[in-house]
Amino acid sequence: MQPPICLVIWACLVVICFATQTRADVISDWNDTAIRAIKAVNPNALFGSRALAMTHVAQFDAVNAVARCYQPYAADLSVPGASAEAAAAQAAYHVLTNLYPTQGPLLDAALSVSLAAVPGGQSKLAGIALGNATAAAVLALRANDGATAVVPYTPGTGPGVWIPTPSAFAPALLPQWRYVTPWTMSSPDQFRPGPPPALDSALWAQDFNEIKAIGETNSPIRTPEQTDIALFHIEVPSYTLGGSASRYAVAARPLRLADSARLFALENMVMADALVSVWDAKFTYNFWRPVTAIRAADTDGNPATGPDPAWTPLRATPPHPEYPAAHTIVSAAGAEVLASVFGNEFTFTIESPTLPGRPRTFARFSDFPGESSAARIGAGFHYRNSTEVAAQMGVRIGQHALATVLRDIEPPVILGVVPSVKELWPPNRRLVPVSVAVIATDNCDPAPTAEIIEVTSNEGLTGRGDFTAPDWEITGPLSVNLRAERSRAGPGRVYTITIRCTDAFGNSSVERVQVTCPHDQRRSEE
Repeated sequence: MQPPICLVIWACLVVICFATQTRADVISDWNDTAIRAIKAVNPNALFGSRALAMTHVAQFDAVNAVARCYQPYAADLSVPGASAEAAAAQAAYHVLTNLYPTQGPLLDAALSVSLAAVPGGQSKLAGIALGNATAAAVLALRANDGATAVVPYTPGTGPGVWIPTPSAFAPALLPQWRYVTPWTMSSPDQFRPGPPPALDSALWAQDFNEIKAIGETNSPIRTPEQTDIALFHIEVPSYTLGGSASRYAVAARPLRLADSARLFALENMVMADALVSVWDAKFTYNFWRPVTAIRAADTDGNPATGPDPAWTPLRATPPHPEYPAAHTIVSAAGAEVLASVFGNEFTFTIESPTLPGRPRTFARFSDFPGESSAARIGAGFHYRNSTEVAAQMGVRIGQHALATVLRDIEPPVILGVVPSVKELWPPNRRLVPVSVAVIATDNCDPAPTAEIIEVTSNEGLTGRGDFTAPDWEITGPLSVNLRAERSRAGPGRVYTITIRCTDAFGNSSVERVQVTCPHDQRRSEE
C-alpha cells in the first residue's frame, strides 16, 4: 500500500488523501473467530489472553509487512505487493490451528470465507505466504514463554493468607503465570504494587465491612442493578472489552487495515501483560479472599471486623489469591488502548454471556474498568482497595505499551512547500499576508499537521531590518505577515520561513522556503 499523500493548505488545514481506505473486517472477524475457538476448548482467561495476543500480533506483522506503517513486533518483513487481507486471515488461521487443532472445522470455514473475499492472483498467494511466515515467527517467539511451565505452589496458613476457597476448594490457578514472558513490559514485576492493607488498619476494616455487606449471596443492600453489574462482569474482559467492544468501535468508526491490526494487537498484548503483572502481584502477596477473611475475621486482630462462618459470595470465588483484582487491571489496560485510538468519550453497547439478554451501555471506555471494579466488590470477590490498585496498574501498563511498541518512528516526508507570494514588491514597508501550502506524506498518519515555527531574515541582527517595527509576524499555523522592505545596500532581503510537519506519534520533519524583497525597483521575471 502506498503511503497517503496529503495536501495541507493554509490555516484551514484542508487535507486531500489519495490512499484507499480499507475496512478492518478481516481483523474483527478473526477476533470473533478466535474467541469462539478459545472458549470451545478452554475459556480460561490466561491461556485465552495469550492466544489472542499471538493471533493479533501475527496479523499485525502480516499487514504491516504490506503497509510498512509501524515498528514490527516478531517479524520484520516487507512484501508490498501482497494482499494484506489474505495475509491477516492466513496469519490468524495458522496461529489458531496450532494452538487449537481440534477447532479445525470452525477455523477452516472462517479461512474459506476470508480468502473468498480476496481476488485470486499473485497478490493473494503472496499474502497467504506472508501470513504463514508471520504466524510462524510468533509461534517460535512464544514457544518457550513459560506458559506451560510447572511451578510448585503450596498455600500458606494464618490470617491474611490465601487458601483454597469454597465450594470447590480448587488449587491455585496456574501459579506459573507470574513468570510468563511479557509482551510489552520489561519484566513481570515492572508494575508490581506495594502490599495490601495491614489487617489492623482502618482501611482493611472499611473494605472488609463493605464487601461483607454488599458481596454476600443474599445481600439485602445490593440493588438489582448492582447484581446485574456483578453478573455481567463475571465474563472475561478480554472477551467483552477486548472482543465485543473493540469490534463495536471498529464497526462504528472504521480504521485503515493497518490501524485496525495495530489496535487489536496492542489491545490484546496489554491485556495479556496485565494478567502476567497481576499474577506476579497475587503470588507475591498471597492475600486472602473475602470468603476466607469473613469466615475467620476473629483471627485478624482488628476489633472493627467480625466473623460470619456461613458467609458466601454471590458467585463462587475464583481459585487464586485476591490482591490485586485481575478483571480491573485487564479492563483498565484495554481501555487505555481503545481511548488512544477513538478517544475516551465513546458510547458502546455490548452483551455478556454471564448476563444473557441484558446488554449494557457505556459512555466512555474508562467507565468499563470502573464498573468492573464495582462488579468484583458486588460479587464478593475483591476488596475496594484491590480494585483501585489494579486500575492504576492497568493504566500504567497501557500507557507504557503505547509509548514503546508498534509505534510509527518515521517522520513525515515533506514533498513541497509553496508560498502564496514569492516576491514582495513594491518595498513600501507594509506587512504583506503570505500563506504557505505544504504537501507531505506519512506512512501511518493520513493527515500530518503542518505549522510555521520560525521566520528569519538575512538583514538585521535582530531580524528587524531598517526600522524598529517587527518585520514579520506569524498569524496562523500556515500564515505569516512579511514586511515589504529591504536595506538600501545589498542584493535585497530574503525571508526564510521554516515549516514543521508532525504526525500523530510526534515524529516531525522540517523544510524551509524563501520569500524575497529584491533590491531592484523592478520585479524580476519568473
